Amino acid sequence: MWLRTEQLSALQLQELPPIDASFQNLRKCHLKEVTERVLAINTIKTCQVRGLVFVFHATVLEHDILNCAGMKSVFFTRFRYDVNDSLVDMDVGHHYPFSNAVVESFPCRIWWSILLVKESVMKLVFDRKQYQGMKKSMMLPFSLESWYYLKSQIPNCITVQFYWNKTYRHVHCDLMISSCSG
Repeated sequence: MWLRTEQLSALQLQELPPIDASFQNLRKCHLKEVTERVLAINTIKTCQVRGLVFVFHATVLEHDILNCAGMKSVFFTRFRYDVNDSLVDMDVGHHYPFSNAVVESFPCRIWWSILLVKESVMKLVFDRKQYQGMKKSMMLPFSLESWYYLKSQIPNCITVQFYWNKTYRHVHCDLMISSCSG
């Protein structure tokens, strides 16, 4: 569970030290700090997700080139509360929301799915060739959890069940060819 600074005093947890002067970009961006509490970690179902939150380590936001454009809720972290509710420095090597080395988080998977769709649409829109309406299309891998999240975020969304009716050739024993759909 991620806790905002205001919530720490209500839970009677140790307060965070002030941000160093070396974190000038964080101060300019006015991002809020959150802290992980290990005792409150829990798993929730995809259908219970109401929104995405992106939590980056302070040094990643300060020193690495990171584009947060389009991300609605961006926070940073420096510390976490361990099992004994003691404040411990969070190692930057153990907190990468967009890492390829570890299993990606739910917000990360949704974010990359949305970026894939955006990139594909941009390719289609800026293609100079002329096509008929249905000839210009593209197949995309898009996970079911990403569709479910997008559906939950779009008000008055109409869902249509897609069924692909494909026609197959059938060769008979007398070499006559017919087609059947299935």
